[in-house]
Amino acid sequence: MRSVLLSAQNLFKNLDGICPSLDPRERAGEVSAMRIAATLEVDEGARIVSTIERAISSAKLSPDYSASFTMSGVTITVRDDSSPRLIFDEFLRALNGRLEGEVGPYPKDIPIEDLSVPLLRADIEALLAEAPPIEVVDEERWLLMKETNVDNCGYGQSMVAYAERWARLMQLRLASGRKIDDVAGRASFEVDFDGIRPLVVRRAVIELSLHWKYGRELLAESWHARGK
Repeated sequence: MRSVLLSAQNLFKNLDGICPSLDPRERAGEVSAMRIAATLEVDEGARIVSTIERAISSAKLSPDYSASFTMSGVTITVRDDSSPRLIFDEFLRALNGRLEGEVGPYPKDIPIEDLSVPLLRADIEALLAEAPPIEVVDEERWLLMKETNVDNCGYGQSMVAYAERWARLMQLRLASGRKIDDVAGRASFEVDFDGIRPLVVRRAVIELSLHWKYGRELLAESWHARGK
């Protein structure tokens, strides 16, 4: 569902100025000038993790390459030896308003206690296996909504499953005293097991706003306006 296409037009345009006298990178400190840059075209709804990985792969075409793309209003630049995890961490900081400017190519490794590092799918599934069920306002109406969102292509079922995982993960974090605005954006990435399109996320927000105990807060808060 989500893919990243390397624009050949942009790539060859950027290769026009290749010169054998390029200065080497200062790997131990600040990055030297990046004179060769490939630009990735990102499809609507592309997944951030796979996009970072493909950008790094494209940067491996030459030791003097960098690759950049823009997602959710954040410009990300990577090199062939950039850390996917650190790039992803810095991307989330940018979305949360804790970073100004572009992301990458060599973010600092901020300690976990200073950054809410997104968990892997296995970690999320383990959390959800022990988590309470979704807290809905009206159980009968919630079940009716689930029944009416069954279709042959699986779109409705996927949306409902995503919404339920998202709500249950947020409930765990809300129980620790955090607010919707603090947990919604991160959780929306973590429970995206199937490559959910933005349209499906918006649909999930609407359904949760109608049926979930904290749905009105989810709809009212500014996390989505900031692109979290």
